[in-house]
Amino acid sequence: MKICGLAVFKKDSFVGELSSYQSLYYLILSNQFSNSVVNIPSPFNDVEYISINISKAKSNNRVKIVNGSPYINCNINLTTRVLSSSIASNYLTTENIKNIEDYANSYFKAHFLDFLYKTSIDYKSDIVGFGKYAVRNYKDLKEWESIDWLNNYANSFFDVNVDTHVISSYLILGNNISGN
Repeated sequence: MKICGLAVFKKDSFVGELSSYQSLYYLILSNQFSNSVVNIPSPFNDVEYISINISKAKSNNRVKIVNGSPYINCNINLTTRVLSSSIASNYLTTENIKNIEDYANSYFKAHFLDFLYKTSIDYKSDIVGFGKYAVRNYKDLKEWESIDWLNNYANSFFDVNVDTHVISSYLILGNNISGN
């Protein structure tokens, strides 16, 4: 499946659109993700990228109302494989794999937070469906309705933790693939 972007609605009104990467973050956070190849900047060389295949993703989402505002915690686990890198980099060492995982954690965390604040502040739309986690905190419909979730979502605070696990590498590419 190729994703080019998503339209965002609040109730019945179009409020904006998401890029292909933001659509990926939506799929991961809503636990609808299948797999995808993503290029991230290399932690070893700021002019290169590393292609990784995210083969599994799981987001454990929790919502609390703190001082009247939603506090949303997302613990995201990503299983990846390095697909390509430069020939000059040895990404197969334990130390370098750890560096890639650490870099990917911070890279994805920043992008997930950007996505979440965009949907909450700019679009004021709970497209991920965090309300289904929040409603569990209330004993009846009257109590749930009192927090006015659809409007209160714009006041959300987010705590995102990403745990990227590189399970193996497939391919090393370089300037001279034929070896000549």
